[in-house]
Amino acid sequence: MRLLAISLTALLLVPASVGTVAAQDAVGAVGAVGAVGAVGATETVPCPSSIVKGAAFVAAGDEVEGKTFSCGVVVVPEDHTKPDGRTIELFYLKLHSTSQSPAPDPLVYLAGGPGSSGSYEVSSNPTGYENMNQIRERRDIIAYDQRGTGYSNYLLCAPFESALGLLQDRDKSPQIAESIKDLKENDGGIGYDALRTNLCGVVVRSLAGVDLGQYNSVVSAKDIASVTDALGYTKGYNLYGTSYGTRLAQYAMRETPDRVRSVVLDGVSPVSAPNSMWSFAKRYESYVALFQQCTADPACDAAYPDLAARFGKLLTTLEQSPLVFDPPLVVNPQLTFAFDPVLAQIDPDFFVQLAGLNNLVTNGGFAGGIPRLIQAAEQGDLDFFRGSSLAAGKPATEEVTPVVPPTGDGSPKLQVQQPLFEAPFQMLLTLAQATAAQAQAGLDSQWISLALGDLSARLAAGEDQDILMEALLRLSVVPNIGTTAQQLTDYADTYLSPAVAASVDAVVAQMSRNDVRATLWGIQDVAMLMGTSPDSRGDSRAMQHAVNCSDEIAFDSLDQAKEYLAQSPYPQLTLFPVDVNAEFIAGCVAFPTTLDRSVMEPVASDIPALLYGGQLDTQTPVTWAREVAGQLSNALLVEWPNQGHIAQAHDAGHCAGDIAAAFFDDPTATPDVTCAKSDAYKVKFVLP
Repeated sequence: MRLLAISLTALLLVPASVGTVAAQDAVGAVGAVGAVGAVGATETVPCPSSIVKGAAFVAAGDEVEGKTFSCGVVVVPEDHTKPDGRTIELFYLKLHSTSQSPAPDPLVYLAGGPGSSGSYEVSSNPTGYENMNQIRERRDIIAYDQRGTGYSNYLLCAPFESALGLLQDRDKSPQIAESIKDLKENDGGIGYDALRTNLCGVVVRSLAGVDLGQYNSVVSAKDIASVTDALGYTKGYNLYGTSYGTRLAQYAMRETPDRVRSVVLDGVSPVSAPNSMWSFAKRYESYVALFQQCTADPACDAAYPDLAARFGKLLTTLEQSPLVFDPPLVVNPQLTFAFDPVLAQIDPDFFVQLAGLNNLVTNGGFAGGIPRLIQAAEQGDLDFFRGSSLAAGKPATEEVTPVVPPTGDGSPKLQVQQPLFEAPFQMLLTLAQATAAQAQAGLDSQWISLALGDLSARLAAGEDQDILMEALLRLSVVPNIGTTAQQLTDYADTYLSPAVAASVDAVVAQMSRNDVRATLWGIQDVAMLMGTSPDSRGDSRAMQHAVNCSDEIAFDSLDQAKEYLAQSPYPQLTLFPVDVNAEFIAGCVAFPTTLDRSVMEPVASDIPALLYGGQLDTQTPVTWAREVAGQLSNALLVEWPNQGHIAQAHDAGHCAGDIAAAFFDDPTATPDVTCAKSDAYKVKFVLP
């Protein structure tokens, strides 16, 4: 696979036309272009519509851009050790404090993932937004997009599998095709999936000059200080990290301790945990915590004695002999985000999915009914399952056949010479039509419409598909090369038809800096759709790979996954076989680390810290919060018995927001946590 990645890098830069030679020279020249403005420069920019129309803002109904919230960018070095080198823009969303005299130390929100966008998380989750608003009563909130995510030099994956088609077509070696075929067919396709992961890194590094070694948590921790400095916050700042954001907060506590006033870690992930190697088997921990609650509850313990051991025995039985529904059980439509629409049997995987459901929903979902479900499964009582709220109406009496959508207007399907080109080319034709209808909406829409229209027309006319596929790949990485109008002009002059390029350049000549940014963001929105696995603005898979590979996987081994599974009391509760973890390691060939093993040493700090742990959390088990709390000398841990991952995002009672707001007001005092101990946050067990 390493040889394939190297070969791909070389072949992508082999000229297929005179235009490609020019582009190759351009790639070499733009390595240090980056963002406009000196390091530390900041600029207010119009908020993208994805933020303005976010579910949280829409639900609030009283947010006004420029008055209650605003957006901006800050220029930082891509490599902090080279302040005169290439630069990038970091995007932020600022929620203005509702106070007439806000505290001088803002709250900086750190998103999960890795790969999630801070601006997206804050503006899209109404419950999380409401809990954050309580903190906003005292201070500004800065939700910044970590480099590589959101609108901060977002790193793509979606379009780049098609680069394998270029590799095969241009190399003409049967060994390449055979190697790719073997990767797909052997070991469950682990090798091919890892190769697809590496393609993200290969393409953005080779075609855009991105230094992936600078896309890690240590560098991002330094970015936090750069953003707050640029915005004029000189009295330090507070951090609110969720999920992966808790790891980033811990790095900030270690890298810039003099700047961090206090932290909230919600859904705690230790920097020392080999999270990637453990993710496949973590769900057992939520059952351990739940059974401990049942044991501590006299009524539950009396009704379901020795529940933990009984569950282990049940899983062993179900693994060998699942309970089969005949006819299959039609699942409540509200639960199909966790279960298939039709449930054929009760087996260990049923309890895997059930834990995932309880982790995501409010008040623990089915957690209180799990002991009763276990009892029913022990007794083979499938009628109990049919009568529970898992089921939707009457059981299915005949096989459920999926509805096949119509094929369209009967027009001939695009003929592609290379199967890997089909998805991006079909999307190109679709988006070319869509953007043409919006071409007069703004200069950014005009540029994108002209570019896509040109490429789609040439595709329909039968132009060499290899050339057009490369043009699409090069278009996808234009926003990663820099943020100046020159990038748009260079692309048009190299890859578009001369007449269209002239029209595009005329559009660019009218653009403001914000028009240029909107165009670059629009190009990314288009590129995100051009693959068999689309990207989304709220979650960068490439950044997830970059961070995980550099912070952790570089120091991981498959043995850690096997050891974690061996210690599980319920080894049947896995998301996938243990050997699949090898894909994570193999997927890091193109995502190098510039860090050493010390990055995974536990963070020791006396910075005041408030930790939230959900006992039903399947992503960052409550045991992890306890571990990190034990390493911080000035920490308070609050556990939520009926909550899953991230209290702030699920607590409609706003207790999490109340406690956090009080903590940030005075981190040296112990906040009142009485509300967290109320019955509202206890699991209510269903008794026989």
